[in-house]
Amino acid sequence: MKLGRIQFEDGIKPAVSGGFWRTFGRNWSRLISCNALFLICNIISMFIAFFMVLTMFPFLFKIFLFENFKDFLVSNGMFTLEEATDEAVNSIYYLVSLICEMSLVGFLLIINGPIQCGICYYMRNMITGDASFKADFKKGVKENWKKGLGASIISLLVTVILIFNIGYYKNVSSGTVTLFVQGFFIWCLVFWSCLQLYVYPLIACTKLSLKDVYRNAALFFLKKFFSTLGIFLIQMVLFFGLPFVLIFLVSQVGYAIAMLFYILFSFGFVIFLGTYQSWKLIQKYVKEQ
Repeated sequence: MKLGRIQFEDGIKPAVSGGFWRTFGRNWSRLISCNALFLICNIISMFIAFFMVLTMFPFLFKIFLFENFKDFLVSNGMFTLEEATDEAVNSIYYLVSLICEMSLVGFLLIINGPIQCGICYYMRNMITGDASFKADFKKGVKENWKKGLGASIISLLVTVILIFNIGYYKNVSSGTVTLFVQGFFIWCLVFWSCLQLYVYPLIACTKLSLKDVYRNAALFFLKKFFSTLGIFLIQMVLFFGLPFVLIFLVSQVGYAIAMLFYILFSFGFVIFLGTYQSWKLIQKYVKEQ
């Protein structure tokens, strides 16, 4: 397998300095810092994601319409009819919207591309055992901000189109063809989410055009199909499943734990996992130009 037309950012292809968990354990404090940096620099991305959830998700899921959401809470025993005041329902509605917003950002579908390039470049050097945050982050952003910004805009547009198509075919007349087309767009969204794991490490660590970045990201996905889907499932747990369980089953303590996961762990871990796998693949399959 040859994924050619690659030129490395610094002209070298340094080796991974240890196994995944060993490298993670050695750099866990740095990853917490990267997680915090990611959150701070993606505030605008979160506002965009929150706007998308409020405007597009009611079209995608009828339960996101306020009256339907209220009926859902009452019918599932979360509230009695007397307890289901507008204020109480609104608080749960916005918590659910927050989880969905964090999921869109956590799946790297709506993010600050230049900042992501800087973090991935720093993490690449962290993995190879030769990292300097200030120098690496600055270089990663400075040399790749245009492609990073382009990738984030492309991701936003493709995500909006895919969600719109899923919602459209979900609301038209039912039938085998409609279900097939709807399933096709759902799979496209999963595929697109998986691709994002490789896009920014490829931008940060190689000198590729955006077209070749996406081409190689798709080949990486196919080469590591099951492990990539495994990472996708980890993202589902970290950004969707675990927060729902903690917030709605463990009450206030669970809410605090979920916030700690967001602030200290989830985003940095996923980016590190994607960068680690990307760099291993680049080392093994990519030819230096």
